[in-house]
Amino acid sequence: KISKVRQEHEELRRAGEEEVMMVENRMPELEREEQLWLQRLQNSRIVTQSVLEELETSMGSAPLTALLKSKSASRVEAFPTQRSPSPEAGASPSDIKLEERLDA
Repeated sequence: KISKVRQEHEELRRAGEEEVMMVENRMPELEREEQLWLQRLQNSRIVTQSVLEELETSMGSAPLTALLKSKSASRVEAFPTQRSPSPEAGASPSDIKLEERLDA
């Protein structure tokens, strides 16, 4: 009976180790995917900012970019765990330009 319990315990331990290994093996893939989505989001923000600036110029109004900046700031506050790009963290120059444009 004790050997049966030990065998079951060993099987559970192995199954747990396999699950941990599967998750650890998937982490790099998930991190790459996260980076891709973050880059897409940043690109979308850049395009949105550019289009709004062009619209402002053609209409001669300034509130559109101010509105975008305030909405962007409120979204950042809503997701405080999101890291802002910095040169130390390996951010690309386009990431830094985006942040500078949103802060301006």
